[in-house]
Amino acid sequence: VLLPCTVWMLFQPSPMQVGVALAVLVFASFVVGATRKLSDALEKAFRLTRQMERAHHISTRAAQTDELTGLMNRRAFYEKAQLLYAQCLREQQPLCALMMDMDHFKAINDTYGHQAGDQVLRQIGAVISASFRQTDIYGRLGGEEFAVLLPNTSLETARSIAEELIQTIHDLPADPVQGVSASLGVASTCTQPLDLNALMNSADKALYQAKASGRNQVAVVD
Repeated sequence: VLLPCTVWMLFQPSPMQVGVALAVLVFASFVVGATRKLSDALEKAFRLTRQMERAHHISTRAAQTDELTGLMNRRAFYEKAQLLYAQCLREQQPLCALMMDMDHFKAINDTYGHQAGDQVLRQIGAVISASFRQTDIYGRLGGEEFAVLLPNTSLETARSIAEELIQTIHDLPADPVQGVSASLGVASTCTQPLDLNALMNSADKALYQAKASGRNQVAVVD
């Protein structure tokens, strides 16, 4: 709107009109420069905001992820577990817990070295990640111990899943380590009302029962 009027006033005989036109041109150039600077500043601020959000996401994920296996760490697992337990309780769905521990893992480290032991744990993490649904929660609780929560799952189905997992681990090509195996305990809120801690403790007791019975097997809480 201003440009045609300004050009018209520049060619008028009145000095006042020419002066106004020049003032408008000066003002317009100032506005254009200020707008460009503001645009650059906003673009820079937006870029910095995106970088900060990305860095926050990476740091949050790193704080919740076990560095070796890529699974959730103990803290993240129990935070998610509390939410899942509350959801299952609210929707009156059964919840099954699986506690798994590698058999003779200390012997693996002592015989083949800690690098070989770490490689076995990475393979276990990959197996677990590929074996469960997106609605399931799984993580490494520490050392060679892992846990899984299966919402809306019957005890018999959880047992079958656990046995398949044990077999998959037993069939792992973990060269140079020979005879990789794991023991697993299963518990469920189907059999009796349990809070989350009691459920995990029941699965842990079943795990030790599996180990006491010879390892490389699944034990289920009655």
